[in-house]
Amino acid sequence: MTSEERDRMMNFILEQQAQITVNHQLAQEREAEFRARYEADQELVRERVSRLEESMAEMAQAQTEMQQAQTGMQQAQKEVKRTQAHLNEVVAVMVETHRHTEERLDAFIGVLERYISEDRNGKHGGE
Repeated sequence: MTSEERDRMMNFILEQQAQITVNHQLAQEREAEFRARYEADQELVRERVSRLEESMAEMAQAQTEMQQAQTGMQQAQKEVKRTQAHLNEVVAVMVETHRHTEERLDAFIGVLERYISEDRNGKHGGE
């Protein structure tokens, strides 16, 4: 091999070595960029997951509160039904009492009318 061929080969090797070094440097830069983007994305994912967890906890709390309110409403409805049933019983008793009172009042009026009628006809006392 001649000196010129050796020089060309050495230049070729040096150029290849320089290209490898440049490619390696570019690969490291791309890796660093990728890592930075990956870490930023991971932080964003962590933030979103954290917000989702908070939202889910708030929803669970709201659901619990709604269930408690529903239970309270059901108890109130039961109490209203009991009260309504009691009022129905009271009204039924009052209706029966009123009917009995009317019967007695009708009987009293009948007696009073007979008394007044007999008194006017002179059958009792005033003569």
